[in-house]
Amino acid sequence: MQLHPGKCKELIVNFSKNEHVFDPITVDGVCIPVVSKAKVPGLTISNNLLWNYHDNITETIKKANKRLYSLVLIKRSGVPLIDIKTFTVKRPVLEYCAVVFHYALPQYLSAEIKRVQKRARSIMNPIHTKLIQASSV
Repeated sequence: MQLHPGKCKELIVNFSKNEHVFDPITVDGVCIPVVSKAKVPGLTISNNLLWNYHDNITETIKKANKRLYSLVLIKRSGVPLIDIKTFTVKRPVLEYCAVVFHYALPQYLSAEIKRVQKRARSIMNPIHTKLIQASSV
């Protein structure tokens, strides 16, 4: 495997009380920069291995909202609801890496994800949403 020095970053995870000093990693004579957090596809990991919940969820919600907007445009163009229901694009976005961080999410961030899911349901099935709202009154 070839490493590209311009694309590599070093993330040091150290739980000991003593600060260890490591020699810098070099690839082809170029020193790899040390970072405190790294973004892998869809997830930000910090050097203390705590998931940065707020950043991760905010990015996830942004992606899902972009896809929800495409559902709104499809609905406005007159596509039948049965076809809109088969066009699900937000679920993979909301569930990506959920097994990693969802168990420890604060309630307010979990509520944000549920809000996006509720919006998607109301776009895809507005009659069902109105029935639920009427029965809860």
